[in-house]
Amino acid sequence: MMLLVSVGLMAWMNGNAQTVITGGNVSGKWTKSESPYQVNGDIAVPAGAILEIEPGVTVAFANNAGLIINGQLLAEGTKNDNIVFTEQGVGARWRGLIFSAPGEKESIVKYASIKSVVNNNYGYVFCNNYGCFYYKGAVCISNGIVTLSNNDISNNTAYNYYGVCGGGISILGGIVTLNNNVISNNMSSSYGGGIYMESSTVNMYNNIISGNSAQSAGGGIYVNNMIAGIRNNVISNNKHAVSKSGNGGGISLSNSSSMIINNTIAYNDAENGGGMYCSSGSSPVVINNIIYGNTSSLESQVYINDNNSAPKMLYNLNQCGCLGYAAGVNYNWDANYDESNFDANPQFVNYALQNYRLKATSPCINAGIEDVAGLGLPNTDNDENVRIYGGRIDLGAYEYGAPPAGIEHVTVQNQLMIYPNPSHDGIFQLATDSNEMNWVVYDMKGKQISQGNTALVDLSFCQKGIYVIKVQTGKDIVTAKLVKL
Repeated sequence: MMLLVSVGLMAWMNGNAQTVITGGNVSGKWTKSESPYQVNGDIAVPAGAILEIEPGVTVAFANNAGLIINGQLLAEGTKNDNIVFTEQGVGARWRGLIFSAPGEKESIVKYASIKSVVNNNYGYVFCNNYGCFYYKGAVCISNGIVTLSNNDISNNTAYNYYGVCGGGISILGGIVTLNNNVISNNMSSSYGGGIYMESSTVNMYNNIISGNSAQSAGGGIYVNNMIAGIRNNVISNNKHAVSKSGNGGGISLSNSSSMIINNTIAYNDAENGGGMYCSSGSSPVVINNIIYGNTSSLESQVYINDNNSAPKMLYNLNQCGCLGYAAGVNYNWDANYDESNFDANPQFVNYALQNYRLKATSPCINAGIEDVAGLGLPNTDNDENVRIYGGRIDLGAYEYGAPPAGIEHVTVQNQLMIYPNPSHDGIFQLATDSNEMNWVVYDMKGKQISQGNTALVDLSFCQKGIYVIKVQTGKDIVTAKLVKL
């Protein structure tokens, strides 16, 4: 049953109708025309029901109110028209989204903003053989199939209670996909400032996990008692709430042999394992990552806490080759740390501005493992460009010089790529390995019509037809045809 007490056009706010919901069960469709929705108490999507939220809807929660999904939630915004989940005014401590629905129907939250959740003594109570714990997070998933895609999950807090886990996202069970999200500036007073996950199936790729903090372990990500797929993510500038305390500034693993592939793990901070911490028999597969600039008391990028933990490391840029050990740990270097790992400056475009794309001179370009079969990589990098370009995969989350995925028409000539070509709007992109690029465009009569030195060639002002571009890259000159349809 759908309980909408005081539903309707209660007042006009910024030209839109306001819908007031006092609490109880909800389902059906929430529309932009009736937005914002003012939620004054806990609401729930009951088992077997669906709540659909249109692009452009704002949902504002009162103090201690939250949305519990026992059925199915389809909150799918668009790139230009996001859905907003937020609090009613400054200081309202709403409880976030709680997914607990079993079954085969997938819940989706896409292109949404989920911010300002403050869970103090409120959260999802989960009990196991060790006792009962509060798992909070702006998004808490305990069961079901859930996809979070292209969301901004930021500035959320979970604290002040024993066993609090997950400032941004808590995953306790179910099948979960996390892709293309920004998870930033969240805080947990225990584990997993950005993300906490345990005993579930999680595939996460192309996310940015940055600026999160935790007091115990896993400033960015904490993985417990499961195998997660962690691929193509930027995990940067995460730390522990108390400087130089806790374990695993970027990632902390406990009894986890996760797949950690093609991530950029940079400038995180912790007492042990600034980049990664392995404990309780954690033996992750660590391939094609950039592990750089992370800080810890022992200056270890990766820390191994026990003899049952043995990360398998291949084709990584691991700054100074630094692995830290607890007393008595005997790490088998020959079996687990291949000579394909190396130490160098990755040459980020601008690390101070957290731009971890690669310069043209980066040693990470074409430095990844040759055979990527079985790594489960997505088709795109963190910029949604082609993941493998130039014949071999790069290290880290970004592929240097790669064109956007899905471009159907591409011209490749003497190491120069032009796309799309033909072009319907007259906009062409150039991609080359050279640091220098100057070009001139002529019409078929030899008249110069445009020139420049950027990767963008704009012929939108020209008539449909065939044009000739001459591109100088260093000492080489390449001539090709451009077709405007």
